[in-house]
Amino acid sequence: MADEVIDLIGKAQEPDGYLNTYFSINAPTKKWTNLVEGHELYTAGHMIEAGIPIICRLRSREEDIRNFFRSSRDTIWNIHRLISLL
Repeated sequence: MADEVIDLIGKAQEPDGYLNTYFSINAPTKKWTNLVEGHELYTAGHMIEAGIPIICRLRSREEDIRNFFRSSRDTIWNIHRLISLL
């Protein structure tokens, strides 16, 4: 079952690393517009928390999960850099 979930996450993650299906599907123009109530950072944190034990148990998918983390980290870092320039 974990393999199916990992594959599903990989399909849901956007090319720039963004991963929040609510905004991707329902409100793509609202991404990163409300960091207090949009839960984007909250859900990214939960994905990282959930991924760590999966890496420990499923070494065969470790690189896939690490790539999700790296992409999410990079997109979060880039959006915060842009916000700091405002």
